[in-house]
Amino acid sequence: EVDVEEKDNEYIVEADMPGIPKEDIHLDLEESYLQIEVKRTQESNREEKNYIRKERSFSTLKRSVYLANIQKEGVEAKLENGVLVIHVPKKPKEQQKIGIEIK
Repeated sequence: EVDVEEKDNEYIVEADMPGIPKEDIHLDLEESYLQIEVKRTQESNREEKNYIRKERSFSTLKRSVYLANIQKEGVEAKLENGVLVIHVPKKPKEQQKIGIEIK
């Protein structure tokens, strides 16, 4: 689950990542897209009767979120209690009102 909150000066993106270590999470910011990618490898060993069974599973999850008018400098990400929180600053708003010189 990914939630995006828009504030005046930043976006706050929260993604549930229960049980996923930060080493398995990769973040990229390309143009106006924040990309969250999780690559996991799980290995299990089970001993049953007279044989050992080994299983490996690989999974990849990728999510892109469009964020308008972002500033690439100052992006911060933190993983805490299974929730990834990313702060993406917005560019300062351009002045909408301009004076017009009369000739």
